[in-house]
Amino acid sequence: MVAGVGYAAIRGPAGPRSDEPALARMVARIDRRDATIPDPALGWAPVEGAELVLTREVSGATTTWSGVLELPPADGAPRRLVVTEEECFAVDEQSVGDDGLGRRIV
Repeated sequence: MVAGVGYAAIRGPAGPRSDEPALARMVARIDRRDATIPDPALGWAPVEGAELVLTREVSGATTTWSGVLELPPADGAPRRLVVTEEECFAVDEQSVGDDGLGRRIV
């Protein structure tokens, strides 16, 4: 579970948007350490099928994201849990994006 102050809308060229695709989302995934890459920061890769978009609940100004991510079978390699927040922002028709939206990891 992750909780914090969230937002309920974004402002774009066509006005405010508060629909689901326009709001932030949290993604949790499991990474596996690749022993063939000696760099401790670069030697991680996502485990296939071990990613989950967390469910959002809003209560006042607090947003809580939660979910259950099942661990893949152990194989002896170190693993880590990675949680990212993806924020949406409005883009114009000349920018790459879905439905007038761009995303970035914050």
